[in-house]
Amino acid sequence: HDYLHVTGSAAINEQTIHNLTVDNLCVRESTNISGGGVIVVGSNIFIGIDAGNPAVTGSCNNGIGEESLTSITSGSFNNAYGCRSAASVASTDGTTAIGHHALENNIVAEATALGFYAGRANTSGMCNTLLGAHAGEVNSIGSSNTAVGCYALVNNQVDNNSALGAYAGSANSTGTFNT
Repeated sequence: HDYLHVTGSAAINEQTIHNLTVDNLCVRESTNISGGGVIVVGSNIFIGIDAGNPAVTGSCNNGIGEESLTSITSGSFNNAYGCRSAASVASTDGTTAIGHHALENNIVAEATALGFYAGRANTSGMCNTLLGAHAGEVNSIGSSNTAVGCYALVNNQVDNNSALGAYAGSANSTGTFNT
């Protein structure tokens, strides 16, 4: 077996890392790796052009995709997979965004979105669960909502609504406690 072992510090220029294949990568807590769109800082892993922040002080963050978790500073336990997913998360904890632009503008804790543009406009809506392409996309302030389905609760701006199915609750923008 061939291994690359580095003691101290090492630099690999971007031309070299573009075609690097790694079968097993073990990163120690104190290791910082950057270049070619890969950043590892302590227990944080960011892969993609401008993904993550090399100066992050939070822990257990994972961002995969161009500009995913690009604003992260002190937040922890955030997971973002997809181009610009959770791009605005800075100091909040517990965000899960999977999909192109999912929770792109989110700045509150404990939001979950899975799907293309799911929860994209969310800024202050807390405890939302949005599953499906465009689910809750326009919602920026509504909290404690659950949307499951393509375009479910897409225009919602209020709290405590649940919608199941494609386009379910898509016209709702002011009604609360709907199921």
